[in-house]
Amino acid sequence: MLRWFVIVAIAAAIIGIGAYWLGPGVVPRARLELLAFDATGQFSADARLAVPDSTIANEVRYPLVLAIRNTGSRTESPQALSLTLPGWARLLGPTGLELESTDEGDELLHAYRFSLKVEPVEPGALPTVIDGLEGLSLVARLPDATCSMRWDGVPEFTKMPSYDPGLIANVEAFYSLTGRRGRESGKLTLHIDASSVLSGRNTSFEFGPTELRKPAVILPATGPLSFEGRRMATCGAPELRYELETAVWRTGAAGTGRLIIVMHEGRARRWLYDLDGDDRVELEAWDGDADGAAEAKRTASYRIPSFLIPSPRPQPGADTVPAPAPADSAAQLQPPPPPTGEAIRPDSEGGLGHVGG
Repeated sequence: MLRWFVIVAIAAAIIGIGAYWLGPGVVPRARLELLAFDATGQFSADARLAVPDSTIANEVRYPLVLAIRNTGSRTESPQALSLTLPGWARLLGPTGLELESTDEGDELLHAYRFSLKVEPVEPGALPTVIDGLEGLSLVARLPDATCSMRWDGVPEFTKMPSYDPGLIANVEAFYSLTGRRGRESGKLTLHIDASSVLSGRNTSFEFGPTELRKPAVILPATGPLSFEGRRMATCGAPELRYELETAVWRTGAAGTGRLIIVMHEGRARRWLYDLDGDDRVELEAWDGDADGAAEAKRTASYRIPSFLIPSPRPQPGADTVPAPAPADSAAQLQPPPPPTGEAIRPDSEGGLGHVGG
């Protein structure tokens, strides 16, 4: 009797050990993988995207078609997708507006989240194109400028250091696919033509001599003003970031020019003039002693830093999981417009007031 008990115990142990080691290999499970359509006409997890024939709004927009493949042994129904990209890589919807995303780590990464309506994906079947995500495009939005802070607390804008083409050419997208029975994570690599992205970037910064005057310099009259919006943004070196707020006004009867009030720590410290509506700064002035009046100005020539301009409201998309509105979206509260036809300074709500002579 004892011998049979020992035999049964040993057999049970062997079966248990075998189930432990072999179980994951024999229990059916799905393995979902995210793929992109590449220039060779295939879906791949390491996809080289086709270079578009033309640019739109001076941007190279790479069409992005996503699909799901099941390399496991069990059918699965994908229900949600989370896609995390570098901060400079953006997804646009069919209308050309950026999709909603959430920042992950001080704007260095950001995540797009989608709810999916996909038929069950069979093991070993051809990749299933994700319905509802048609018309996506990938665009590299690389800042032309960065900022630094003067000793007196006035922000300054300077040329962005050169980008490494190797980093731009390989966009690493980390994804998470959630199905009925679990979640699969992985990496989708998207190769783009860095030269097409970096070519034609106008990054020159030119300045004239500084003019100083007390109590304030004379600034140009702007004519009728219309409020465009606000933006909260961070800029500077990765180890030393600054938070800036801008209030942006359209100038002139046609609204072609811009006056950009730049605020730091709640005070307006610098304002930038685009006098002829070419999206370039031709004049800048600043308030060095934070008394509400500008004591210095100079002519300038550089493209308006993109992080100062209110972004169009991101497009949710038909199947995008709702996310909080980003901090850099257009202002919800519009300050009252200032008196028109006079020189102005950023010392009141909305960053506008009068400049003394």
